This record gives sequence, structure tokens and C-alpha cells, in this order.
Amino acid sequence: MIIEGEEHKHQHGPDELGLLPVAEPPTLQLRRIVLLQRDGAPGAAPRVEQLPLLDGILALIPQLSYLTKMPEPLLTLTRHVQSCGGIHRLHYSEIEECVDTLRALAADDPAEVARVEHLSPPTDEPAPGAIGSVRRGAYADAVRIDEEILLLIEDLPIRCSGLGATVWDAAREPRTLEELVSICVELHGDHPDADALVHAAVEQLCAYGVLAQS
Repeated sequence: MIIEGEEHKHQHGPDELGLLPVAEPPTLQLRRIVLLQRDGAPGAAPRVEQLPLLDGILALIPQLSYLTKMPEPLLTLTRHVQSCGGIHRLHYSEIEECVDTLRALAADDPAEVARVEHLSPPTDEPAPGAIGSVRRGAYADAVRIDEEILLLIEDLPIRCSGLGATVWDAAREPRTLEELVSICVELHGDHPDADALVHAAVEQLCAYGVLAQS
């Protein structure tokens, strides 16, 4: 449990939280992943929304411990999320009023979610590039979801979209800024400020360790 203003998560057993007992013997299976958001007005009916896959994963990651200790952490996480129909968010006032809503959610067939492509880190040392060129920085794991890329750099998840995703894709080998501008123009179309926009994207990606300069 995350408590605002406190650095560490608090661990609580089901009995402490007043959760319903499980069957004996317990036969547990992950059916749904639901993020709780207590923001409903008193008396308002609970409401469930399905989050876009990448939005949901980014909302879920802060709730997880030891994600970086898993093998292929983002791939492992997204496979679990896909298997149970994505990530939902429950908006509610009092949790006691949500039992029927959650049971109905668990009983439904899991929804189809976006496809995920695993982008595993390279096993070889990156080739040296010309002075001033950029290439991908080191990362623990990465996945592509639709047209966006989610990276895990150490324990920090970073979302790349638009020019950021295009630049990261192209930087699998060392690239000069001129090459990156040309690639972005080819894929996204010409723009009067193309040079400045790509340079700004590269600078931001370098600041977060997504790219490394030679």
C-alpha cells in the first residue's frame, strides 16, 4: 500500500484490510488487474473503466515491488496484463459497494488488448560511432505497444512516442543528427522546424539516458 508522503510501501495482509475470505483450499488465478481510485461522490455508483494498455502499465508500475528483479521485466509484466484482459480502474466511494461490480468484471470474458512487441536489449557491445553521433543507451527491457515504446532504464519507465520513438528505433546503430532528421522527415513528413524539433528530441532523450552520445 502506498501512503502519500511516505517513502516506502506498507505491507498489509488480507485480514487487516477486511477482504473477503477465499475458498478452502484456495484455488487462485489472476483474473483481472484493477487499480483503485477512491474519488466517487457519496452515494455514487462504482464505475469501471478500461485503460489503454500503455497508460495502464505506467499507472501499475509504481505499485509494484521488485519489477527490475524479474527476467525480462516489461515483457513479463505485459504478458500477465494481456492474459487477464488489460488493466482497469475502479472509481468508487465505499469499497463495500463494489462487490457486485468486481464480481461481474471478473466473470466477463477478458477484453482484447493491444499487441506487444518485445525489444530485448542487445547482447553485444554497441559499435563505435563517429564523434557527435548518438546511439541507444543501455536499458533493462523494452516493449513496443502500438506506435509507442516503453523502456525500462534501471528502475525508471520511460515512454517514447512520435519523434522520440522514431529516433530510438533509428539509433539501434550510431546515427548523426543529420541522419536522424532525414529519417524523421521521411517517416513523419517535412516540417519547417524539422532540424530544431529532432535536435530537441535527441537532447531530451540523451538527458534521460535513452540515447548516448559518442
